Amino acid sequence: MTLDEARAALQGDDAAARVVYAPRPGETQEGVITEVRGYFVFVRYDGDDFSKATRPEDLSLADG
Repeated sequence: MTLDEARAALQGDDAAARVVYAPRPGETQEGVITEVRGYFVFVRYDGDDFSKATRPEDLSLADG
């Protein structure tokens, strides 16, 4: 994902803002984009109370 793709997803509905974080093969975590700032996408991962800065290249849109 790029920063522009993350911004576009954030402008859509909540389903469009769902992403999958995949830092390594076989490791994934889902969450919702809450903000795009600087070089990072901030994602509130399922089960977390706060958003975490994430590199956009480690994210992809979740399948609806």
